Amino acid sequence: MDLLRDRHLYTGIVETAKLPIIHNIVHQQSQKIGIMLTSFPKDINNYIEQLNALGAQDNSDPGTFFLAFPESPPKGIDLSAKQARNALRLSTLLRLK
Repeated sequence: MDLLRDRHLYTGIVETAKLPIIHNIVHQQSQKIGIMLTSFPKDINNYIEQLNALGAQDNSDPGTFFLAFPESPPKGIDLSAKQARNALRLSTLLRLK
């Protein structure tokens, strides 16, 4: 199926090599949008900051940037935290548009 042709799964990468490898993979792709999933959602903001910093250092593609899209807020979460998470989700969707 053509939809699955450009999908890749990378496993077993040591922690210190993950972000440089992701950065290189992204810059080798012709696709404009990619999705990175993590087992530890709390780490995503740190990953985003580091990936954007790597891109700024090498100027490989000034139009490439990374955005976070947090999980849906769980039931029972504090209202202000829920609103902040939903605002970030909406902001990311609007930037992708």
